[in-house]
Amino acid sequence: MDVLYSNIKINSCNNVSVVRRAVWRGRGFASMKIPKGNEQRATISFDGDVIVETDTLDNIVMGLGTDHIDFLKIDIEGAEAEAIHGMKETLKITKYLMIELRPSTLWMVEEFINNLNHEIIDCVNHGAVTNFLFLNRKE
Repeated sequence: MDVLYSNIKINSCNNVSVVRRAVWRGRGFASMKIPKGNEQRATISFDGDVIVETDTLDNIVMGLGTDHIDFLKIDIEGAEAEAIHGMKETLKITKYLMIELRPSTLWMVEEFINNLNHEIIDCVNHGAVTNFLFLNRKE
C-alpha cells in the first residue's frame, strides 16, 4: 500500500479513492498471503499471513457513488473467477475493461463478460497470463 499512496502523491492524483478491501464474490473476511517484499503478488490463500476484509466490486462502486466507468483494469492474481460474480452491475456501467486472465479461469470469466454484452477487441499473451481488452457494446 505504501507504493500506491506514494504514486498517488507523486502524481497529484486528486480523483483517486483507495478502498482497503480485497475484491471477492461477497462481503466477509479472507486469509491473504503476501510475499515478503512483493505486495503486488498478494493472493487469497488458506495459508495466508493476514486476514483482509473482502467485498464485491459492485458494493465498492455503489458505495463510492460511481455511475459510469470509462476504463476498468482488473489484475487480481488469479481471483478473477471468484470476484467476477460480484461485478455484474459494475461491468454494465463500464465502457472498457482490461482483465488479466490465466488459462484456468479464461473460459469462465470470458463467458460471463460476453454475456453482459462485452466483446474482446484486443489481447496480449504474456505466457502464463493474457491481458484481454473488452468493449461494452451497450455503453
